[in-house]
Amino acid sequence: MTDEQRDLLLGIVRRVLQRDDVSKDAPLRDAGLDSMALFSLIEGLEETFRIEVREEEVLPRHFESLRALETYLAAKLGAGV
Repeated sequence: MTDEQRDLLLGIVRRVLQRDDVSKDAPLRDAGLDSMALFSLIEGLEETFRIEVREEEVLPRHFESLRALETYLAAKLGAGV
């Protein structure tokens, strides 16, 4: 992922969670990521990065932290899907 992509991702996460203090390894659930916020986060990812987050990809390991989300998104962007 590029620095610009990381900044965009961080902006989405901050907006969805309504928090500025999101660290890379802190559990997003502890920062307020619930099922409703997860839908907003996925929508933000799909719109911003022009990807499709498939139902089978909505796994806890992909959304447990900002670092995990970066890893997931980098794989999606690298695969071009």
